[in-house]
Amino acid sequence: MIPVLRNLTNLVMPSIKIFFGHPIRFSDGQGVYLTAQDDLHASKALRNLVLQDIIAHPRNHEPHITLIHPTK
Repeated sequence: MIPVLRNLTNLVMPSIKIFFGHPIRFSDGQGVYLTAQDDLHASKALRNLVLQDIIAHPRNHEPHITLIHPTK
């Protein structure tokens, strides 16, 4: 089984809520994303569990949703 799928299948964690802010443009206005606005502890814990045994020290990554990827 693919390690990420194994980690997701075995995941034991309560649900989390992430609240997102206003749209932000990037790449000279070609892309748009929303960043998380709440306590990031739960999302960091979830990310670490999903990446367990895959990446020894996952970098801090700001939770976000990319709405439009730049074409360049």
